Amino acid sequence: MAKKKAENGVAVAPPERPVEAPREEPPVREAPPKERPVVRYKLRIGTTTLEVTVVEHRVPSQVDQSEVSVYSVSVGRTYFAEGTEKQGGGFRTAELAGLLYLIQKASDWVYSVRTEDSALPF
Repeated sequence: MAKKKAENGVAVAPPERPVEAPREEPPVREAPPKERPVVRYKLRIGTTTLEVTVVEHRVPSQVDQSEVSVYSVSVGRTYFAEGTEKQGGGFRTAELAGLLYLIQKASDWVYSVRTEDSALPF
């Protein structure tokens, strides 16, 4: 650094810049692995496709802290309108029977996996 001369002839060092403390980067959080459906059922009715998916989640048991599987069931609807594919919306009356059918298939699958003797209905 160059020293400057003050008016009285005494050399004065320029003020030092404050030293910035190194910044700590926040720890990188890894996103949990995306859960994929273990079972997916689809049914086409006209230009509409109904879909029911079952996703497995591994969670600690409330009884002994071992890992157990719990399942969630999602329903969806895809349809064509104005030449484009759209998702969501309510279910039409004509689609309800198909939706019930798919939900029943998903339910049957979940209970068949959860029961030790798959001959039992529950």
